[in-house]
Amino acid sequence: MSVRLSAIVHRTHPPSTRRSMLLVGGGVLAISIAAFFRVPLLPMIGIDLGMSATQLGLVTTG
Repeated sequence: MSVRLSAIVHRTHPPSTRRSMLLVGGGVLAISIAAFFRVPLLPMIGIDLGMSATQLGLVTTG
């Protein structure tokens, strides 16, 4: 990052704001990763519970 661009970033976003933005971004990333891995696991969980993947999907999203 150039010195001028760095100065603009520091003026527009104080350090505390940048930290909170990183925290929110990390939370969104964690939730999206969990949602991505949830779908392939539904059939295996459904077998243990005696439910189809579709029924289990409806239960977990409703």
